[in-house]
Amino acid sequence: MNCRCKILTAVLPVAILAGVPGAGAAEPARTALIQIPQTLPQSAMPQAAPPQAAPAAAAQTPYSATYEGHITVRADRTATDVFTKRFKILAPSAIALVSQQQATYVEGMESLDTVEAFTQKADGAQVPVDPANIITRDAATGLASTFTRDLKQRTVIFQDVQVGDTVVLTQRRQTRRGLFPGQFFYADVFPRNLPVASAQIIVEAPAALDLQVKAIGAALSTRVEDTGDIRRHTVTLAPRPFMLPDVRAVASVDVDPVLLISTFKSYVEMGRAYAAEALPKAKVTPEIIALAEEITKGIEDRRRQAMAIDAWMKKNIRYVAVYLSLGRVVPNDAASVLHNKFGDCKDKATLMSALLAAKGIASEQALINLGNAYTLPEPPTMVVLNHVILYLPEFDLYDDPTANFAAFGVLAAENYDKPVVRVSAAGATLARTPAMQAQDHTAHARTTITVGADGVITGRTVERNTGIFGLALRAAGSGVQNVGSDNAARIQLQTLNSPGSGRFDLGNATETSDPVVVEGSFALNQKFNTPGQGARAIIPAGMALTVRPGNFLLGTIPNNRNTAFVCYAGRRSKTSTRRSTRRCRCRRPRRRSRSTMRASAIGRPSRLKAGRSRCTANSSRASPAKPASRGWKPRSPVTSTRCAAISI
Repeated sequence: MNCRCKILTAVLPVAILAGVPGAGAAEPARTALIQIPQTLPQSAMPQAAPPQAAPAAAAQTPYSATYEGHITVRADRTATDVFTKRFKILAPSAIALVSQQQATYVEGMESLDTVEAFTQKADGAQVPVDPANIITRDAATGLASTFTRDLKQRTVIFQDVQVGDTVVLTQRRQTRRGLFPGQFFYADVFPRNLPVASAQIIVEAPAALDLQVKAIGAALSTRVEDTGDIRRHTVTLAPRPFMLPDVRAVASVDVDPVLLISTFKSYVEMGRAYAAEALPKAKVTPEIIALAEEITKGIEDRRRQAMAIDAWMKKNIRYVAVYLSLGRVVPNDAASVLHNKFGDCKDKATLMSALLAAKGIASEQALINLGNAYTLPEPPTMVVLNHVILYLPEFDLYDDPTANFAAFGVLAAENYDKPVVRVSAAGATLARTPAMQAQDHTAHARTTITVGADGVITGRTVERNTGIFGLALRAAGSGVQNVGSDNAARIQLQTLNSPGSGRFDLGNATETSDPVVVEGSFALNQKFNTPGQGARAIIPAGMALTVRPGNFLLGTIPNNRNTAFVCYAGRRSKTSTRRSTRRCRCRRPRRRSRSTMRASAIGRPSRLKAGRSRCTANSSRASPAKPASRGWKPRSPVTSTRCAAISI
């Protein structure tokens, strides 16, 4: 596989258009939003994100690495790269971390040889790795519903490694063919949270090939020399301070030094190459026409027809990725996906395109990053393009058939305000998904608590969500189904520090239409204790499945951030009401008492140049003034969060 994202401890292959597991493209946002995981109803995330100290400018590192590479690209787009990595052990904790190196390669497309591997002792002596400790096996597959039949993993186990020693590994990779016929691309990322003391990579290719080589980032320098008909690029990484990663930081490729190599001249050219292989797979067959008619029977409105097809896809086609060779970027044909009732993101997009075409509704596949990358660095590679969604020009709407818990037109939180490469029969074009709008992503939880005359506390929580919050609530509802309503309620109450019993009514949580409404009724084990004079009673939190307002949209904001970070737009509120029929100890006639607590969080996007946005946060109470810093501006005592896709 030509597209690789390399770091110093291993060579990590990029999951090319692999989509995401189970719940689809919403997986990362889902786990941050819900309080109940899909297999066990306990807290998936604490009510407030743990505080994090500001990253140190020059933190102590457990090891130091150096990196040398030589890449030779030939006129036929095959290539050989030889890399030597050295890890000097500075602390005992690094021994287990770096004394076992792994690399993967795609059998049939690549080969990988271990040239040398040894432990260099502090006195200069070398302890070579025993050949028996160089192990090649099938790479782990089946994880997250992804199966790679030709992916191999090479593990090198170093021996006699102690503090002060240096682990040295040299490997040679031969690339016989690329993911796209006649093309080659490669990416090398140097994250600042890896202690790289120095790095140098030499890239050689025929000058006539016009290979695009670009080093991005102030820490990288490039020297270009022509010797005869060979052009040599020498890329050097200057030493820079080690930094711990920020919470919710954007992807390393957006902010750290990156080396990109490609025979593609533009993402439009890459999009056309993808379209040439992928679009013929969306052939409309008689079986697909019949199914489209069945799905849309009785529906005349074209947008509602598209909604019905989207709902059918999410309910009937599950996510399973089985890769072999070029299948990493070329989808299976729509008829096969329909027959199997499973596929990865590009397979699901292909089948949905065919179903829409059967009803005369045009669609375009859109290549996008599912993660925290918000740029498309040039020259073109697949280092950030790892997912496929659909664009429906008739409705000017993006949709993700892989996001099984999302309503029609709702994307994963990570897919908003992102660059995309859209492809259709007319060609390829660069575009951008829309920024999040607070009014499209709302969550309201209302809990009513009744205190009986005997002190028994009962209650009812109703959650009504839309957008990404609706996605999260449906995902949580799926978790409730997995373990049973009664068990889910019992463990959820325990998680919220209010043990008791109850059950959930999932309402329309199995349908992909907004708003989604889920109700939960409960009775607590502990009776109500009247507080003493001057004291306040604690109102139970209820039995909500999604996290409390403010805990997701903006997240933790430590001081002295070093990098841009991700936040989301939305509107969240929570209301708790207590009703009491318990006799008062005063002389006034007994009456119902009612107390209400409200909390809310609101996000609004504000775009800056280059598609980036700035986050500002408001204090929810009048608190001591905080110094104005990047990402924080003290304001009036109201409960709101103003945020967008990226802060910088």
